[in-house]
Amino acid sequence: MFGLTKNSRIHFIGIGGIGMSALAEIAKNNNFIVSGSDANQNDNTNRLKNLGIDVFHGHLAKHVHGASLVVFSSAIKKDNFELVEAKKLNIPILHRGEALASLHNQMFGIAISGSHGKTTTTSLVVSLMNSLDLSPTGIVGGILKGFGTNAIAGTSKYFVAEADESDGSFLHFRPKIAAVTNIDSDHLDHYGSLDEIQKSFGTFSELIEKDGSLIYNADDPRSSKVFNFTGKNLSFGINSNANYRATSVTFDERGSHFKLIHDETEYDCSFNLTGNHNLANALAAIAIVHQVHPELGEVCRALSGFAGAARRFEILTMDDDLVVIDDYAHHPTEIKATIDSFRERFKDRDQKVIFQPHRYTRTRDFWNEFVDVLTIQSELTVLPIYSASESEILNISSERLVEDISKNGGNVKFLNELDSDVFGSTKTQKPVAILSIGAGSISSMMINKVSDWNSKK
Repeated sequence: MFGLTKNSRIHFIGIGGIGMSALAEIAKNNNFIVSGSDANQNDNTNRLKNLGIDVFHGHLAKHVHGASLVVFSSAIKKDNFELVEAKKLNIPILHRGEALASLHNQMFGIAISGSHGKTTTTSLVVSLMNSLDLSPTGIVGGILKGFGTNAIAGTSKYFVAEADESDGSFLHFRPKIAAVTNIDSDHLDHYGSLDEIQKSFGTFSELIEKDGSLIYNADDPRSSKVFNFTGKNLSFGINSNANYRATSVTFDERGSHFKLIHDETEYDCSFNLTGNHNLANALAAIAIVHQVHPELGEVCRALSGFAGAARRFEILTMDDDLVVIDDYAHHPTEIKATIDSFRERFKDRDQKVIFQPHRYTRTRDFWNEFVDVLTIQSELTVLPIYSASESEILNISSERLVEDISKNGGNVKFLNELDSDVFGSTKTQKPVAILSIGAGSISSMMINKVSDWNSKK
């Protein structure tokens, strides 16, 4: 692992991040001495401390002393005390993406990339393979329900991981099987244009092992055009030409139900998420797992046991009076798909949506798209922008966003913080469904509100 001997010390700068925490846990499971630092303490750092990992609050140069390797995340700036000290001491340094790819490329690598749906698809693949006794190692961008972690330590040759395109680090991967969920305009701060994003995915496809497989979304026009892989190409979708195709699709409060068609054979499938975007994620996962488990009927049956991933249409509470759903959606495309799924699944309830914009730059770059997808007739509440350490941008604010949504016909209001009684009465004329969306602090706020509400019932 990383070319190091056992009991070598690996130090992670920014260990509290979802990807970094998973790498640290995998290193700990492989008998390395692990330490890390982060400016913030969160559930990830608490989990790592419980595993016996030394986690420092804040960054000091002395934290890297004695380390054999230092791993840092994209959030870490070049002048970080620990990063500067590691360079001064000539300690080997890897970016998170390089470290993950280094592990992944030593095994039978299964890499899931794409603009949207990576975490759900990766979670599905890991869960399905685990249910089918394939015992994969897995690193996921969210906490897997039923596992309580985002780092799954398997015993087989398979390594399943999200290949993150946001900073270009997915180009370090050399997968045996690669899947691309879709390609969209995002992370423009890194790429500058959609054309550059598409070129990057084309390059990613060239990195697949020659005897491997590329699995792509037949319903996504960009995914069908940019790839240069000359090996096995397999598609999924509702498109009639897809190799793995869904028909007879229905959604209800219990989830999704559909018939899968592959090689002219039909299979019944159900799982606990709804919406066309999650249907696509499920089809991608089925296609991936089918490459390593030939009994497709067993794959479909395993799908029904998927417990889900934290913050991916996660049900925080559900009873006859109230449903609260929390989702990580923060890009306009994701938000539209999540709201559409929410409105369809809980159409018999009064619906409320709470949105926390994520990053000033993203809010600025997709302003008109946010206005369009958030112009809904359901009651919408917008919270202040979660900065994610960015500086404020003049005239980019939630208050202005609310004004434009209102002018566009939306039923919207701005709140500086969540009401103490955000859910209203526990007994209403009609049952209520609430959706919270955003990649910032909104999830922890909603979990606390749900806990308070349940304690008062």
